Amino acid sequence: FSTDTAGLTSPDCTFEVSVKDCEPPTASCQADIAVCTAAGADVSASTTFEVTTSDNVVVDDLTCVMTGATTSAITMTESPTDVWTSNTIEFGLGTTHVTCFSTDTAGNTSEDCDFEVSVKDCEPPTASCQDDIDVCTADGSNVADPTTFEVTTSDNVIVDDLSCAMSGATTSAITMTESPTDVWTSNSFEFGLGTTHVTCFSTDTAGNTSEDCDFEVSVKDCEPPTAS
Repeated sequence: FSTDTAGLTSPDCTFEVSVKDCEPPTASCQADIAVCTAAGADVSASTTFEVTTSDNVVVDDLTCVMTGATTSAITMTESPTDVWTSNTIEFGLGTTHVTCFSTDTAGNTSEDCDFEVSVKDCEPPTASCQDDIDVCTADGSNVADPTTFEVTTSDNVIVDDLSCAMSGATTSAITMTESPTDVWTSNSFEFGLGTTHVTCFSTDTAGNTSEDCDFEVSVKDCEPPTAS
């Protein structure tokens, strides 16, 4: 209002000054994570991650989404202020891309921050050979009847291959066929007279190899000679 020299005052005039928050918040993701699968599993151990935020006023929410090997929903909890921790997640084998952004109380959103979680299979498979084999030569022959053998395998993910080699009395190449899963059967052999040492190992899809397993095939001559 104004006042003149006679002391008279004008009617009031008014206006408003509106200040709004135009500044976006920030979101800062952690560094990439590289872990192995949990023992006996094809996923990581339960893992959390953190994102830090800031704003000139108040950050109201933090949103994170995952793509790639893992796509489950994420819940972010703030404690203490501006430090947000995820729920526990078992990340899948491979690479998961995590993207986050924060929102303040004025609805401003931050630029995205992102990081990757890489889970690799570090666990070797196993290979279990059968017991030693003791046989006689086939009738009228100096080798055994055609014989096969089995090896069982296991892995937290998938066994990709089984390799076996022979030394000693028999040195033929070996072909192993998987049927059913994790049970591998050899092609048939006529094992030679004496002792053949068989050594096997398995390889999984990540290239991890098992410890060797081995067994022996002993072929002896049980057929008496003749005299005429």
